[in-house]
Amino acid sequence: MGIDFTHCDAHWAYSGFGCFRKELYNLAGFNGDLYEHYHDGQYVQAKDHPLWPLFNHSDCDGHLTPEEMTQMLPTLRELVPKLEDSYDRENGQMLIAGMEDAVANHERLEFR
Repeated sequence: MGIDFTHCDAHWAYSGFGCFRKELYNLAGFNGDLYEHYHDGQYVQAKDHPLWPLFNHSDCDGHLTPEEMTQMLPTLRELVPKLEDSYDRENGQMLIAGMEDAVANHERLEFR
């Protein structure tokens, strides 16, 4: 079990994907736990950040639009190589490649 995506082979356990997003949140310059800042259905502290669509996304389903991915890709390209965990770095790079493929084809990236 876990989360998979269209357009790439990235895979995380649900809890692992949560940890991946928490570490990105901290690398993006926010302090504390991503989930501490969840109020009324949104991660309010990061609302204006380019990675907000990823921070505010379900851990298990849904999609990202080409517009959202285009917004996020420059920041992901910068932060993913800085992740401490090699599994997260590797899967993060696959996720970036999948997003690039989806954007190039004007398609959504589906979470499965």
